[in-house]
Amino acid sequence: MPQKGRRYCYDTKVSGLAIGAGPSGIKAFILYRKANRKQERIKIGRYPDRTVDETRTQAWPLIVDIAR
Repeated sequence: MPQKGRRYCYDTKVSGLAIGAGPSGIKAFILYRKANRKQERIKIGRYPDRTVDETRTQAWPLIVDIAR
């Protein structure tokens, strides 16, 4: 775990999807996207409450909605 701040690991299959870990040890899935020229960060859920595959499946509709 990082001593300060958060550390992110990005998914290689879904662009903008990452898992972040903080000093407390809590891990959360985050989706980064630009909407209206502004960087948006959407929390999808916590690990291990959901798997990577579940998170990828849930991320796709969000990506499509943001693109509209």
